[in-house]
Amino acid sequence: MRRITKFAVAGAALAGGVAASLVGPGQVAQALQGAAPSVGIAAQAVSYPVPEPAAATTPATGRTAGVVSTTAPVPVSRTVRATTVTPVRKVVLSLPRTANFGTNVTGFAQVVDVVGTVSKPVAGLQVAVQQLRGLAYVQVAGGSTDENGQVPVAFTSKVNSSWRAVAKLPGGRTLTSPVVQNTSAALVNWAARPDLDVTRATPVAYTIRVNPATGARAQMQIAKAGTVLTWISARPVAVPAGGIMTQRVVFPTAGTWFVRGASLASPTNGVGTSTGLKVTVS
Repeated sequence: MRRITKFAVAGAALAGGVAASLVGPGQVAQALQGAAPSVGIAAQAVSYPVPEPAAATTPATGRTAGVVSTTAPVPVSRTVRATTVTPVRKVVLSLPRTANFGTNVTGFAQVVDVVGTVSKPVAGLQVAVQQLRGLAYVQVAGGSTDENGQVPVAFTSKVNSSWRAVAKLPGGRTLTSPVVQNTSAALVNWAARPDLDVTRATPVAYTIRVNPATGARAQMQIAKAGTVLTWISARPVAVPAGGIMTQRVVFPTAGTWFVRGASLASPTNGVGTSTGLKVTVS
């Protein structure tokens, strides 16, 4: 609240016909200067209160213009619901897909709990590793999973075989892995010293040994030297019971060639090949 002082001017009419009124200090001085000498003028100061104008406010926020608010923001309460993720238990069997006939094969079965892309091994579960024999699966290896969730398995490759792992879960339930196929590739070796310096268009005999021989069929193959070897196969023939097979081949042109023996796939074994040998053809 502020106060304003006005002066009440009394007496004769002021110069210019101004009647007695409340005037400001500046107007009093003007009136005195413009009045005639014979005219008496009296001035009395009068004060009265004047209310302060209301502070301007911004239309958008209602805050006082030019005033910075220091009020802290009110925190918003939010409810976050906990999500429960249930692990998925799996049993897997790790074995090589191919092994040569007569070799020892090793692998393992493993039980894991999977959450997204993270796997955690499960220890202390009984797992049986089984091989398909005829129409039924027969246990070949087994035991309790170790700290890595694994049970080892080992066998000798003799025939093509199908394998699976079965884990016993609490409550009497079981969990079975996908079936793994293991192909037992036939062994093919040189059974006689091969002729590596020959004449073109002349039949040359080569002898190989195939194991296992039972039900096996084999053939000789030749390929012209180059960036990529394209093997040309002779007619397949049955392998005798002893596993020794001899077959003649003809190199059609001079130059560098390669020769090897190969067995075909059978119901019990996979394809096998001998080492390829370089032959000079003149």
